[in-house]
Amino acid sequence: MPVQLYHDNLSPTARMVRIVAKHIGFSFEEKEIDLLSGAHMKPEFLTINPFHCVPTLVDDGFALWKRQGHSSTVEPPLKAYSRRILGEPYKTEMVRPVNFGPLVFFVNFRSDSVLPLPCTLSLDSTIRVKLLDDYQDIVIDWSAKESNEIRKSIIEQLSAFTRIPSEKVEFLTFLKPYNGNPENHFVSRHQPGDACLHYDRNSCRSMTQNMRDHFFTNGNCFMLNTMLLLTFDLDKTYVHYFLTHQDLIDETQCSRYFCLHACNRAFLDKQAGIVNSDFDSYLRAQPRRIRPNILYYEHFIDMERRKIEILADFNFAQYFDSYCCRSRHVSMREFDNLQNRIYSPCRDCFI
Repeated sequence: MPVQLYHDNLSPTARMVRIVAKHIGFSFEEKEIDLLSGAHMKPEFLTINPFHCVPTLVDDGFALWKRQGHSSTVEPPLKAYSRRILGEPYKTEMVRPVNFGPLVFFVNFRSDSVLPLPCTLSLDSTIRVKLLDDYQDIVIDWSAKESNEIRKSIIEQLSAFTRIPSEKVEFLTFLKPYNGNPENHFVSRHQPGDACLHYDRNSCRSMTQNMRDHFFTNGNCFMLNTMLLLTFDLDKTYVHYFLTHQDLIDETQCSRYFCLHACNRAFLDKQAGIVNSDFDSYLRAQPRRIRPNILYYEHFIDMERRKIEILADFNFAQYFDSYCCRSRHVSMREFDNLQNRIYSPCRDCFI
Protein backbone atom coordinates (compact mmCIF):
# COMPACT_ATOMS: atom_id res chain seq x y z
CA MET A 1 0.00 0.00 0.00
CA PRO A 2 1.44 3.44 -0.88
CA VAL A 3 2.26 6.06 1.72
CA GLN A 4 -0.82 8.21 2.42
CA LEU A 5 -0.87 11.92 3.31
CA TYR A 6 -4.02 13.34 4.90
CA HIS A 7 -4.04 17.10 4.37
CA ASP A 8 -6.07 20.27 3.81
CA ASN A 9 -5.01 23.08 1.46
CA LEU A 10 -5.88 25.63 4.18
CA SER A 11 -3.17 24.16 6.41
CA PRO A 12 0.25 25.81 5.92
CA THR A 13 1.97 22.89 7.61
CA ALA A 14 0.34 20.45 5.19
CA ARG A 15 1.51 22.55 2.26
CA MET A 16 5.01 22.61 3.71
CA VAL A 17 5.11 18.80 3.79
CA ARG A 18 3.93 18.63 0.16
CA ILE A 19 6.55 21.16 -0.94
CA VAL A 20 9.39 19.33 0.82
CA ALA A 21 8.22 16.01 -0.63
CA LYS A 22 8.05 17.50 -4.13
CA HIS A 23 11.55 18.92 -3.74
CA ILE A 24 13.14 15.60 -2.79
CA GLY A 25 11.06 13.47 -5.15
CA PHE A 26 9.07 11.67 -2.46
CA SER A 27 5.63 10.48 -3.62
CA PHE A 28 2.51 9.55 -1.69
CA GLU A 29 -1.23 9.19 -2.13
CA GLU A 30 -2.98 12.43 -1.17
CA LYS A 31 -6.23 12.29 0.82
CA GLU A 32 -7.80 15.68 1.43
CA ILE A 33 -9.51 16.28 4.78
CA ASP A 34 -11.94 19.22 4.75
CA LEU A 35 -11.39 20.86 8.12
CA LEU A 36 -14.25 23.33 7.64
CA SER A 37 -16.77 20.54 7.18
CA GLY A 38 -15.49 18.66 10.24
CA ALA A 39 -14.06 15.70 8.32
CA HIS A 40 -11.16 15.56 10.79
CA MET A 41 -13.60 14.75 13.62
CA LYS A 42 -15.12 11.71 11.98
CA PRO A 43 -14.47 8.34 13.69
CA GLU A 44 -12.61 6.89 10.72
CA PHE A 45 -10.04 9.70 10.90
CA LEU A 46 -9.86 9.74 14.70
CA THR A 47 -8.81 6.09 14.66
CA ILE A 48 -5.83 7.17 12.57
CA ASN A 49 -5.03 10.36 14.47
CA PRO A 50 -6.67 10.90 17.90
CA PHE A 51 -5.43 14.50 17.86
CA HIS A 52 -7.57 15.09 14.71
CA CYS A 53 -5.02 17.33 12.98
CA VAL A 54 -3.39 17.55 9.58
CA PRO A 55 -1.04 16.77 8.04
CA THR A 56 -1.04 13.08 8.95
CA LEU A 57 1.29 10.65 7.21
CA VAL A 58 0.37 6.94 7.24
CA ASP A 59 2.40 4.01 6.01
CA ASP A 60 2.29 0.35 6.92
CA GLY A 61 -0.06 0.99 9.85
CA PHE A 62 2.11 3.70 11.40
CA ALA A 63 0.70 7.26 11.57
CA LEU A 64 2.76 10.41 12.07
CA TRP A 65 1.02 13.76 12.57
CA LYS A 66 3.44 16.32 13.90
CA ARG A 67 4.61 18.87 11.33
CA GLN A 68 8.25 18.86 12.38
CA GLY A 69 8.14 15.10 12.45
CA HIS A 70 6.87 15.02 8.88
CA SER A 71 9.64 17.28 7.69
CA SER A 72 12.31 15.15 9.28
CA THR A 73 10.55 12.09 7.91
CA VAL A 74 10.55 13.08 4.29
CA GLU A 75 13.93 14.80 4.26
CA PRO A 76 17.06 12.85 3.19
CA PRO A 77 18.55 10.33 3.57
CA LEU A 78 15.21 8.56 2.97
CA LYS A 79 16.54 5.14 3.79
CA ALA A 80 13.05 3.60 3.77
CA TYR A 81 9.36 4.49 4.00
CA SER A 82 7.59 5.28 7.29
CA ARG A 83 9.08 2.84 9.77
CA ARG A 84 11.46 2.00 7.01
CA ILE A 85 12.21 5.72 6.63
CA LEU A 86 12.29 6.56 10.31
CA GLY A 87 14.00 3.46 11.60
CA GLU A 88 14.30 3.80 15.37
CA PRO A 89 13.57 7.58 15.49
CA TYR A 90 9.85 6.91 14.79
CA LYS A 91 9.42 6.02 18.48
CA THR A 92 10.80 9.41 19.42
CA GLU A 93 8.51 11.13 16.95
CA MET A 94 5.53 9.39 18.58
CA VAL A 95 6.47 10.82 21.98
CA ARG A 96 7.00 14.41 20.88
CA PRO A 97 3.36 15.17 19.93
CA VAL A 98 2.15 13.87 23.30
CA ASN A 99 4.61 15.99 25.27
CA PHE A 100 4.50 19.15 23.21
CA GLY A 101 2.28 19.15 20.11
CA PRO A 102 -1.17 19.38 21.79
CA LEU A 103 -0.01 22.49 23.70
CA VAL A 104 0.52 24.40 20.44
CA PHE A 105 -2.61 25.45 18.51
CA PHE A 106 -3.48 27.35 15.37
CA VAL A 107 -6.33 29.85 15.53
CA ASN A 108 -9.63 28.01 15.24
CA PHE A 109 -11.33 28.74 11.92
CA ARG A 110 -15.07 29.07 11.43
CA SER A 111 -16.61 28.48 8.02
CA ASP A 112 -17.90 32.07 7.92
CA SER A 113 -14.45 33.55 8.57
CA VAL A 114 -12.55 31.80 5.78
CA LEU A 115 -12.82 32.87 2.16
CA PRO A 116 -13.54 29.90 -0.15
CA LEU A 117 -10.45 30.53 -2.26
CA PRO A 118 -8.40 27.80 -3.92
CA CYS A 119 -4.88 27.22 -2.73
CA THR A 120 -2.57 29.53 -4.69
CA LEU A 121 0.56 27.58 -3.81
CA SER A 122 -0.25 24.62 -6.01
CA LEU A 123 2.72 22.98 -7.65
CA ASP A 124 0.92 23.01 -10.99
CA SER A 125 -2.16 24.47 -12.67
CA THR A 126 -4.49 22.99 -15.26
CA ILE A 127 -6.09 25.15 -17.95
CA ARG A 128 -8.49 24.08 -20.68
CA VAL A 129 -8.01 24.90 -24.36
CA LYS A 130 -11.21 24.67 -26.38
CA LEU A 131 -12.56 24.51 -29.89
CA LEU A 132 -16.31 24.56 -30.45
CA ASP A 133 -16.31 20.77 -30.75
CA ASP A 134 -13.16 19.63 -28.95
CA TYR A 135 -10.91 20.50 -26.02
CA GLN A 136 -7.57 19.69 -24.38
CA ASP A 137 -6.42 20.15 -20.77
CA ILE A 138 -2.97 21.73 -20.46
CA VAL A 139 -0.90 21.23 -17.29
CA ILE A 140 1.49 24.03 -16.29
CA ASP A 141 4.29 22.87 -14.01
CA TRP A 142 5.38 25.78 -11.80
CA SER A 143 8.53 23.97 -10.72
CA ALA A 144 10.10 25.04 -14.04
CA LYS A 145 13.14 27.25 -13.50
CA GLU A 146 12.46 29.58 -16.45
CA SER A 147 9.32 30.84 -18.16
CA ASN A 148 10.61 29.54 -21.50
CA GLU A 149 10.43 26.01 -20.08
CA ILE A 150 6.75 26.65 -19.44
CA ARG A 151 6.36 27.98 -22.99
CA LYS A 152 7.96 24.84 -24.41
CA SER A 153 5.74 22.59 -22.31
CA ILE A 154 2.54 24.44 -23.30
CA ILE A 155 3.44 24.35 -27.00
CA GLU A 156 4.29 20.64 -26.89
CA GLN A 157 0.92 19.89 -25.29
CA LEU A 158 -0.84 22.12 -27.83
CA SER A 159 1.00 20.36 -30.67
CA ALA A 160 -0.35 17.03 -29.51
CA PHE A 161 -3.84 18.56 -29.70
CA THR A 162 -3.50 20.50 -32.98
CA ARG A 163 -1.20 17.99 -34.76
CA ILE A 164 1.00 20.92 -35.81
CA PRO A 165 4.75 20.43 -35.08
CA SER A 166 5.99 22.58 -32.22
CA GLU A 167 8.87 23.96 -34.32
CA LYS A 168 6.31 25.69 -36.57
CA VAL A 169 4.97 27.77 -33.67
CA GLU A 170 6.47 31.26 -33.62
CA PHE A 171 4.06 33.10 -31.33
CA LEU A 172 1.88 32.18 -28.37
CA THR A 173 -0.57 34.69 -26.88
CA PHE A 174 -3.02 34.41 -23.98
CA LEU A 175 -5.70 37.05 -23.39
CA LYS A 176 -7.97 37.23 -20.35
CA PRO A 177 -9.99 39.86 -18.45
CA TYR A 178 -8.05 42.33 -16.32
CA ASN A 179 -8.70 41.60 -12.64
CA GLY A 180 -8.37 45.23 -11.51
CA ASN A 181 -5.15 44.62 -9.57
CA PRO A 182 -2.86 47.67 -10.13
CA GLU A 183 0.17 45.41 -9.61
CA ASN A 184 -0.83 43.15 -12.50
CA HIS A 185 2.14 42.81 -14.85
CA PHE A 186 0.04 41.71 -17.82
CA VAL A 187 -2.16 44.72 -18.60
CA SER A 188 -2.36 45.01 -22.38
CA ARG A 189 -1.27 48.31 -23.91
CA HIS A 190 -3.52 47.72 -26.89
CA GLN A 191 -6.47 46.49 -24.80
CA PRO A 192 -6.29 48.31 -21.42
CA GLY A 193 -9.24 46.33 -20.08
CA ASP A 194 -7.53 42.98 -20.71
CA ALA A 195 -4.48 41.12 -19.45
CA CYS A 196 -2.13 39.70 -22.08
CA LEU A 197 0.71 37.15 -21.87
CA HIS A 198 2.76 36.96 -25.06
CA TYR A 199 5.62 34.66 -26.05
CA ASP A 200 7.60 36.06 -28.98
CA ARG A 201 9.44 33.21 -30.68
CA ASN A 202 11.72 31.80 -27.96
CA SER A 203 11.51 34.65 -25.47
CA CYS A 204 9.18 35.90 -22.78
CA ARG A 205 9.75 38.88 -20.51
CA SER A 206 7.38 37.61 -17.84
CA MET A 207 8.72 35.82 -14.79
CA THR A 208 7.33 32.43 -13.81
CA GLN A 209 6.23 33.72 -10.40
CA ASN A 210 4.27 36.59 -11.96
CA MET A 211 2.59 34.21 -14.40
CA ARG A 212 1.57 31.92 -11.55
CA ASP A 213 0.40 34.64 -9.14
CA HIS A 214 -1.12 37.20 -11.50
CA PHE A 215 -2.19 35.49 -14.72
CA PHE A 216 -3.03 31.79 -14.78
CA THR A 217 -5.65 30.41 -12.42
CA ASN A 218 -6.37 26.72 -12.08
CA GLY A 219 -9.41 25.92 -14.21
CA ASN A 220 -9.05 28.82 -16.68
CA CYS A 221 -10.65 28.07 -20.05
CA PHE A 222 -9.35 29.57 -23.32
CA MET A 223 -10.74 29.41 -26.86
CA LEU A 224 -8.03 28.50 -29.38
CA ASN A 225 -7.51 30.53 -32.54
CA THR A 226 -4.78 29.02 -34.74
CA MET A 227 -3.46 31.59 -37.20
CA LEU A 228 -1.59 30.06 -40.14
CA LEU A 229 0.79 32.60 -41.67
CA LEU A 230 3.52 33.08 -44.28
CA THR A 231 6.82 34.82 -43.58
CA PHE A 232 7.46 38.17 -45.26
CA ASP A 233 9.85 36.52 -47.74
CA LEU A 234 7.20 33.88 -48.51
CA ASP A 235 9.67 31.06 -47.88
CA LYS A 236 7.86 29.13 -45.12
CA THR A 237 4.69 28.81 -43.06
CA TYR A 238 4.43 29.43 -39.34
CA VAL A 239 1.75 29.44 -36.67
CA HIS A 240 0.52 31.90 -34.06
CA TYR A 241 -1.61 30.40 -31.29
CA PHE A 242 -3.97 33.04 -29.91
CA LEU A 243 -5.90 31.85 -26.85
CA THR A 244 -8.72 34.05 -25.53
CA HIS A 245 -10.39 33.52 -22.18
CA GLN A 246 -13.96 32.32 -22.62
CA ASP A 247 -15.28 35.27 -20.56
CA LEU A 248 -14.22 37.57 -23.43
CA ILE A 249 -16.06 35.55 -26.07
CA ASP A 250 -19.65 35.09 -27.14
CA GLU A 251 -19.67 31.64 -28.74
CA THR A 252 -22.79 32.49 -30.77
CA GLN A 253 -21.16 35.15 -32.96
CA CYS A 254 -17.84 36.13 -34.53
CA SER A 255 -15.71 38.81 -32.94
CA ARG A 256 -12.20 40.17 -33.12
CA TYR A 257 -10.80 37.17 -31.24
CA PHE A 258 -13.24 34.47 -32.24
CA CYS A 259 -14.49 33.01 -35.54
CA LEU A 260 -17.38 30.54 -35.73
CA HIS A 261 -16.08 29.29 -39.07
CA ALA A 262 -12.50 28.60 -37.93
CA CYS A 263 -12.82 27.47 -34.30
CA ASN A 264 -13.53 23.79 -34.93
CA ARG A 265 -11.67 20.52 -35.39
CA ALA A 266 -12.31 20.19 -39.14
CA PHE A 267 -10.80 23.63 -39.88
CA LEU A 268 -7.82 22.99 -37.59
CA ASP A 269 -7.14 19.62 -39.26
CA LYS A 270 -7.01 21.37 -42.65
CA GLN A 271 -4.45 23.82 -41.29
CA ALA A 272 -2.39 20.97 -39.83
CA GLY A 273 -2.52 19.18 -43.18
CA ILE A 274 -1.06 22.24 -44.94
CA VAL A 275 1.73 22.64 -42.37
CA ASN A 276 2.65 18.94 -42.62
CA SER A 277 2.61 18.92 -46.44
CA ASP A 278 5.37 19.81 -48.94
CA PHE A 279 4.07 23.37 -49.28
CA ASP A 280 7.17 24.83 -47.58
CA SER A 281 9.39 23.02 -50.09
CA TYR A 282 7.44 24.67 -52.90
CA LEU A 283 7.84 28.09 -51.28
CA ARG A 284 11.60 27.72 -50.85
CA ALA A 285 11.97 26.70 -54.50
CA GLN A 286 10.34 29.90 -55.80
CA PRO A 287 12.52 32.74 -57.16
CA ARG A 288 12.44 35.89 -55.06
CA ARG A 289 14.02 39.28 -54.99
CA ILE A 290 16.68 40.20 -52.46
CA ARG A 291 15.11 41.92 -49.50
CA PRO A 292 16.10 45.63 -49.35
CA ASN A 293 17.77 47.01 -46.24
CA ILE A 294 14.89 49.43 -45.69
CA LEU A 295 11.34 48.21 -46.18
CA TYR A 296 8.67 50.61 -47.35
CA TYR A 297 4.94 50.15 -47.50
CA GLU A 298 5.02 49.31 -51.19
CA HIS A 299 7.27 46.35 -50.42
CA PHE A 300 4.60 44.91 -48.15
CA ILE A 301 1.96 45.44 -50.83
CA ASP A 302 4.12 43.69 -53.44
CA MET A 303 4.58 40.71 -51.14
CA GLU A 304 0.85 40.70 -50.39
CA ARG A 305 0.09 40.53 -54.12
CA ARG A 306 2.53 37.66 -54.54
CA LYS A 307 1.00 35.92 -51.55
CA ILE A 308 -2.46 36.22 -53.12
CA GLU A 309 -1.17 34.56 -56.29
CA ILE A 310 0.40 31.64 -54.40
CA LEU A 311 -2.60 30.99 -52.20
CA ALA A 312 -4.94 31.24 -55.18
CA ASP A 313 -2.91 28.63 -57.06
CA PHE A 314 -3.22 26.17 -54.17
CA ASN A 315 -6.80 27.15 -53.31
CA PHE A 316 -6.36 27.15 -49.54
CA ALA A 317 -6.23 30.87 -48.77
CA GLN A 318 -9.24 30.44 -46.48
CA TYR A 319 -7.00 28.59 -44.02
CA PHE A 320 -4.51 31.48 -43.89
CA ASP A 321 -6.61 34.65 -43.97
CA SER A 322 -9.97 35.23 -42.38
CA TYR A 323 -12.47 37.51 -44.08
CA CYS A 324 -14.52 38.36 -41.02
CA CYS A 325 -14.07 41.30 -38.68
CA ARG A 326 -10.95 39.89 -36.97
CA SER A 327 -8.73 39.95 -40.08
CA ARG A 328 -6.03 42.58 -40.50
CA HIS A 329 -5.49 41.50 -44.12
CA VAL A 330 -8.90 42.76 -45.23
CA SER A 331 -8.22 46.39 -44.27
CA MET A 332 -4.78 46.30 -45.93
CA ARG A 333 -6.20 45.00 -49.19
CA GLU A 334 -9.12 47.41 -49.25
CA PHE A 335 -6.75 50.35 -48.75
CA ASP A 336 -4.71 49.35 -51.80
CA ASN A 337 -7.61 48.09 -53.92
CA LEU A 338 -6.50 44.47 -53.65
CA GLN A 339 -9.06 41.72 -53.79
CA ASN A 340 -10.30 40.56 -50.39
CA ARG A 341 -11.43 37.08 -51.28
CA ILE A 342 -8.84 34.91 -52.97
CA TYR A 343 -10.28 32.53 -55.55
CA SER A 344 -8.56 29.63 -57.23
CA PRO A 345 -8.06 29.88 -61.02
CA CYS A 346 -10.08 26.66 -61.10
CA ARG A 347 -13.27 27.64 -59.26
CA ASP A 348 -14.59 24.06 -59.27
CA CYS A 349 -11.67 22.78 -57.17
CA PHE A 350 -12.07 22.79 -53.41
CA ILE A 351 -10.07 21.42 -50.52
